[in-house]
Amino acid sequence: MGGLAAATAFVRLGAHVRVFEKSSAPFTERGSSLGFCDVALWQALTGRRMIRRGQQASRSQGAFMYGDLWEFLAEGLEPGVISFGQHVLDLGDPQHPTVQGERYDLAVIADGGWSELRSRYFSSEERPTYAGFQGWRFKVPLSAVPGWNTEGEFSHASDFVIMMKIAKNNGEDWIMGGAAIAEPESEVTKPSAGWNRQADGMDVQGTPAWFMDYFRARFGYVRQGELVRVMEAAARTGKITPNPQYEFCASRVVQGALVLVGDSAHMGTPRTATGAHTAVLDGAALFNTFQPLLRADVGGKRGGWSELAARGLKLYEPAALHRAQGLYQRSLTTSLDVLPRGWTREDAVTPMTIERARSLSVLQLKNELYVRRVSLAGLKEKEDLVQALLTAARLVPQE
Repeated sequence: MGGLAAATAFVRLGAHVRVFEKSSAPFTERGSSLGFCDVALWQALTGRRMIRRGQQASRSQGAFMYGDLWEFLAEGLEPGVISFGQHVLDLGDPQHPTVQGERYDLAVIADGGWSELRSRYFSSEERPTYAGFQGWRFKVPLSAVPGWNTEGEFSHASDFVIMMKIAKNNGEDWIMGGAAIAEPESEVTKPSAGWNRQADGMDVQGTPAWFMDYFRARFGYVRQGELVRVMEAAARTGKITPNPQYEFCASRVVQGALVLVGDSAHMGTPRTATGAHTAVLDGAALFNTFQPLLRADVGGKRGGWSELAARGLKLYEPAALHRAQGLYQRSLTTSLDVLPRGWTREDAVTPMTIERARSLSVLQLKNELYVRRVSLAGLKEKEDLVQALLTAARLVPQE
């Protein structure tokens, strides 16, 4: 999304633009709900009205689908601008970036929070950090849940679930959302280099049995079981996908003629409700930064795009870093609500050992059992951990 927003900005500024997309196909039917978006911002960036289901787009129509918004940006670019199936791992000299033998005046890096290009050209030490919980995204056709009317966010202790109606542009109505559940990092599938949370997801074969039992136990009482009815329909006819939540903020977003945008520069949990919004702000900021420079450089008298790129990116970076830091801090704050009281991000990423278990308080021990979903039914598979925790709590004799 950040990449297309940047491409849109430079196309409107009159630049020759190429988009090298790693995915082999468009994202029109990919991704999940992005909630609500600032329609005015998107229209200002593109210079076009956003039409949704044949009329002016608005929040009253329901939440927005990632694929529909991706298409809105893509359709504003000329045919052939986007090349699919292009996994770019080398840009050559960052002062004079080159892709597939062609030299460019500026290269926008928008390959996600686990960016391989950022690791190569900016810092290999700066990586996303685990937020302490996993988001279980789901989608199900509205028709599969007759009479559904439970849109909103609901909580039980530190667990959250949000459900929204998605009005896709093609006329289909869906229910989408996610459940945020605290889990140790050792129990999630950690993303690998180059992973994209919208493109790749974390598909699993079917819905884990523990998840539905867990969800029923915590949300079965809400709205006379309506939340459970939706999730059961998603498990049966739709899709439930685990997404471990990571947070990131780059310490710099400009290196020579390279600039980071979107998740490559800043990544927050969906609970911030500003992730995609911040990516589009990056594109709008590039447009607003370069437009006055171009007006003052009519005819390219000061060296053309190459010289403008250097000046423009220098002006762009301070506000971009402030924007990235803002999203990151918002993510850190909202993530705290999902963590059990007394259980921290540090706890989430620290391996459990007998030595560590012996140092924990009773509250910390209870939290460890809670986030690892240990119950009487799950003692067998967690036997070693439970033995260590009970021993540490001096509830069983030590050998």
